[in-house]
Amino acid sequence: MFLLLLGGLAAAILILADMRSITVAKQKVLLRVYSLGPSQGAVVEVGTSRSGQWPSRDGHSTLLWAELCRRDNREFISIDINRQHLERARDALGPCPATLIEGDAIDVLPRLQYPIAVLYLDGADAPEQALAQYHAAANNLLGHAVVVIDDCHSYAMAGSEGKGTMLLPYLRSGGYHVTIEELRPGRPEKMGWAQRGDRNVPVTT
Repeated sequence: MFLLLLGGLAAAILILADMRSITVAKQKVLLRVYSLGPSQGAVVEVGTSRSGQWPSRDGHSTLLWAELCRRDNREFISIDINRQHLERARDALGPCPATLIEGDAIDVLPRLQYPIAVLYLDGADAPEQALAQYHAAANNLLGHAVVVIDDCHSYAMAGSEGKGTMLLPYLRSGGYHVTIEELRPGRPEKMGWAQRGDRNVPVTT
C-alpha cells in the first residue's frame, strides 16, 4: 500500500507503508521534523537500519532519510557500530547515495566535516549514550537543527522517557522546545524531538 505524505514538504513523496505497525506514524513525524529543520546541512543518523527491508519497524528511517536527502541533494550519514547492519542498509539503499560509517558514534560525530541540520539518535538503549552522542555532535549542529530521539517511552533499560531520559531534560534546560510524539494511541511507543535557535547559525557550546 502506498501512502501519500505531504506535510509541508516542497513536493509529495510516496512511501511504501505497513499499516499494521507504527511505521506510518513514525514516517509522518520524521517528514515533519525534516521540513522544520534548516534547508541546508546534513542529516546524521545514529543507529542504521537493522533489517535492510522496507517497510520495516526496525530501522526503516535509514531508507526514508536517504531518499529525502537524495531528492534534495544533501548529505546523509548513518553511523552504526555493527558492520552487518551497515551492509544490509547498503543493499537496501541500492543506488541511493549515503555515507555509511562503522564505528562508535561518540568517536565518529566530532570528526564529521558537515554542519548538521537533523540529528537522529536511535542507537543504544542506555540514556547516557544518547546524551553523550548529542554532546559529540553539538559543535556541528546548526542553530536551528532538529534533534530527534527514538524510543522515548519507559522500558526496562531506561527511565520514564526511554533513550531520552537524560538528554531531553538537558535540552529543555538549554532552551530547546521539546515535543514528545505518541506514535500509536494507547501504546507505549513514543518519539521525542527538540529544536531551538536561528536557522543556519552554528550552536555555540
